[in-house]
Amino acid sequence: MDSQLASEMVVLLGRELKVVRKRVEDLEQELTEEKSAHRVDKERAEVAEQTNATLILDVEKFGRENRALWDEMKSTRRMKQQEEDQEVKIKEPGEVGGRAAEVDEKAKASTILQQELENLRAERTVFQEAEANWLKSHDELTKRIDFLALENQELLRRFHERLGDGAATHEDGEIAEEAGGDIYAQSEYGDVFNEGEGEEEELEATPAIRNYVSGFPMFGGLPQNRLTSPVADANRRPGSYLISHVGFKNFLYISAGRIRWYSGKTHAITCSPSFILKKKYWEEHSPFSDFFGTTREVFFARGSAVYYAGTYKCHQPPEFLPQTIALPGDLSVAATIDALRIPYSFKEDWVDKATLQQLFRHGILQTDYLIIECVGFNHRLFRQKARISIEPKEETKE
Repeated sequence: MDSQLASEMVVLLGRELKVVRKRVEDLEQELTEEKSAHRVDKERAEVAEQTNATLILDVEKFGRENRALWDEMKSTRRMKQQEEDQEVKIKEPGEVGGRAAEVDEKAKASTILQQELENLRAERTVFQEAEANWLKSHDELTKRIDFLALENQELLRRFHERLGDGAATHEDGEIAEEAGGDIYAQSEYGDVFNEGEGEEEELEATPAIRNYVSGFPMFGGLPQNRLTSPVADANRRPGSYLISHVGFKNFLYISAGRIRWYSGKTHAITCSPSFILKKKYWEEHSPFSDFFGTTREVFFARGSAVYYAGTYKCHQPPEFLPQTIALPGDLSVAATIDALRIPYSFKEDWVDKATLQQLFRHGILQTDYLIIECVGFNHRLFRQKARISIEPKEETKE
């Protein structure tokens, strides 16, 4: 037993000895690494010390050079000051008279400038008085114009009564609109012109325009049922309805009663006010300027239906034709008045629809017109919209 125990103790001691030796080796390795690191740090310290010494020498050298430069600058400045003082002493006796003359010249110039300033102030006073008189005259003229407008309104009312056109009035004094009323002023997808109901007729009021439009070549590919087969419902916001179902943006939509046909209902014109009313003043308005020179797919309303007319080129009236015309008798006055976008506050003001009716009917207020020439017909578009009119989809809410 004792020998076995001794053997085990020897084994354990041997293991511990190995562990101790391993630890000693590790410590020796760490000591070696620390010595190496210390040597590197010492070398870096020596390099830094040498660099620092070099910098100190450079700073001392720079200081010496700077002091020398400063002394030189002070010496130069002192010499220059002495030279200037010497020049002043030399020139002083001879310049006294010249300076006195210069002072006199400046005094005279100051007197002249002061006199000019007084003259300008006097002119400003005169202008202010003239402006006040002009403003007073302008106010009187404005009042006179307002008075004449009221007087003209009364004369037009009397003229309207004598004409005996049978226009009915509501209890609030407004003139009843023509049958059908307006549809809406604008669509976000394209221009839409207000109008009332009415059959389109080819009248003789504008023979020069009729002769010009009738001279366009006749397009022979128009289907016979294009003016009898509706493509949409006029009461369902036609502009957005056509876009939402067809995805077609390059179009011109003309509401009911606002189109005059020529050449067997092939070519046509449409009218809109040349001026719009803003804050009791007429402002020039160009409703068709964006259409001139373009080609559009034209849709028009009649009754409660919308029809596809075809592909049309939009023309600006040529120079030899009138640029504005009185509203043709077959087009809707009520819709034209609605296109003026009269503010609600004007209902009881100096302008009313009875006055505007007479102004448009007698050509005092003119209308612009757009000439549209038929140059094609999109049969695929017509067939597609024909299917829509048979089974209309539900209108997209905006």
